Amino acid sequence: MPENVEELSLSPQARAGLEKAGWHQGYRCDLVPYHEAWKSDGYTPPETVLGFLSRFGGLHFRSSPLEGLPVQEDFHLDARLATQGAYPDQVADGAELVGSALTPIGEAQNRHLVLLMAEDGRVFALGDRGVYSVATSGPDLIEFFTAGGRSLKKLDGSWQP
Repeated sequence: MPENVEELSLSPQARAGLEKAGWHQGYRCDLVPYHEAWKSDGYTPPETVLGFLSRFGGLHFRSSPLEGLPVQEDFHLDARLATQGAYPDQVADGAELVGSALTPIGEAQNRHLVLLMAEDGRVFALGDRGVYSVATSGPDLIEFFTAGGRSLKKLDGSWQP
């Protein structure tokens, strides 16, 4: 993970969103509470997850309401809360579907979706209706949070109640 935000090729809107969420150059997140939560549920986070969350963990984002909807949407990168909200059996099913171990890193849609990062940095969302592809990397996830304009893509083969 690059040390300088300019190296991440983020849009001006994404940089502004990061700053609004409390991020600043030199920001670091203490990962100890995350490790404790992961360990209690049997997750072993890869370096990709640790590198991303050490730079951006703990941030809470609030997006503008979607057109026609009066509700703002909250997203966060708090792996402790995400791990509490994730069912390990469903995460394991999601991992099988995407072909990679997954680690809880945050939540989206006002805590209705658990955000999961794969070993290669791809980000997925786990919800009541299945597994969704969200972003190709941590920086891409930040763009998704802050710039919007994209939707979740449900993965074929994921369950639906």
